[in-house]
Amino acid sequence: MKAKSLAQNTLFLTLASALQKVIAFVYYSYLATGIGPAATGKYNFALQFASIFVIFMDFGLGPVLTREGARHEHEVEQNFRHTLGLKIVLICISLVAMAGVSAFGLTQFKNIDSTDLLLIGLAGIVIIFDTLTFSLFSTFRAFRNLAVESIAVVMYQLIIFGFGIFFITQHYPTPFLVGALIAGSLSNMIFVAILLKRKTHISFRPIFDRVQFKHLLRLSIPFALAGIFFKLSGSVDTILLKILSEDRFVGWYSLAYKLSFALTVLPGSFASSFFPVAAATFESEKTKLGSLFEKGTMYMMALSLPIAVGIFFLSDEIIFSVYGQAWEASVNPLKILGVALIFTFWNYPVGNLLNAANKQTLNTSNMAIALVVNIACNLLLIPKYTFIGAASSALISSLVLVLLGLPHVKKLTHFSWRSIFKQLFGIAAAAAAMGGLLVGLESVVKWYILVAISAVTYLILLRLVGVISAQDLQPILKRVWKK
Repeated sequence: MKAKSLAQNTLFLTLASALQKVIAFVYYSYLATGIGPAATGKYNFALQFASIFVIFMDFGLGPVLTREGARHEHEVEQNFRHTLGLKIVLICISLVAMAGVSAFGLTQFKNIDSTDLLLIGLAGIVIIFDTLTFSLFSTFRAFRNLAVESIAVVMYQLIIFGFGIFFITQHYPTPFLVGALIAGSLSNMIFVAILLKRKTHISFRPIFDRVQFKHLLRLSIPFALAGIFFKLSGSVDTILLKILSEDRFVGWYSLAYKLSFALTVLPGSFASSFFPVAAATFESEKTKLGSLFEKGTMYMMALSLPIAVGIFFLSDEIIFSVYGQAWEASVNPLKILGVALIFTFWNYPVGNLLNAANKQTLNTSNMAIALVVNIACNLLLIPKYTFIGAASSALISSLVLVLLGLPHVKKLTHFSWRSIFKQLFGIAAAAAAMGGLLVGLESVVKWYILVAISAVTYLILLRLVGVISAQDLQPILKRVWKK
């Protein structure tokens, strides 16, 4: 895929995912203010806990399906059918494990009750549909087709929004809110499955082949471990807060984490295009990996720095105006997590390039180290600082992960530090100027208007300092105009 195809795929999936996150933001805001910090804490704990087991259901098979399909398109159908068969086995094993761990938690921890177990059980249904849908998405990604995924993510969130708002306004109990997720996930899976069948005529009949299962597992284990470490890094803070503190602390932290994590849709969409391109480039044109990584780093810094600046200066305004005084405690952890986004964004090109270059074992080892750091920091800081300690742990571990990966990327690609720092200087200057604008206008302009003004100003500044050029924007603008 050419460079402009990477930009176009990233653009359209980013726009769709951004729209989905806007809808999710509005919905979650309504949910949080409607049910309060304690119930929100229970809701988020159940989803975070269940989401750990979806990694065991997928077991890294999604990236393998995408990578192998991007390299050998004639093998996509057989890989998909074997993956489907293996996933059925993994889903059964994971559900049994989740039930056992949940029952153990009920008996061992006083902060976990029967309502938590019911919510976890319903969340288990959600993750079954989600892991099957992910295999469908992974197949489309192998063909460099992100249009279906772009449509599906928006449709998915609209269904959740519709059901969820109805349940909240009618004062249904919290389990019904998880039911809204079930409706969205089921509809999403059916929609994507129908389109995949129509566009590719791939058979959905699973193949149960022990030899092929072993082959897929050998390929997927590094990705699976990376997924487990990544998910635990994002979930362990919520789980430890639940065990070591109270539901309201989980609720306050979850709101801050939800707002910041929603923004990872931007690097996530980029990675969906970057990963197959990096895999194909490594296979045929290794000398171009350095420039590809530099471009990816530039994209991530250009996105993350203004976001971090905006969150730092506007977090209190956003929390108070949208959620009210009951959520004031979420302001400080949101600021900390905003800074952490800089390193979280940067790790997307770092980690995805290592995976694309068959260095997934190394990348997984780095994630394991970062996870250990995260858990240690949480155990040390949560008892004294609760959600502030959890947010600080996330910042520390995200920095550690980038620092571990960069030296290996340097050896692999021989990218230019001088080029990266030159671009980073221009981006930082534009973000700093944008921050000055925020400070100057914060007291006289509404925060949502100020976000729009500062975003436009920042893009103009990027153009002026030479970080982006008219040539960078021309292919995208032409495609948008044609649409």
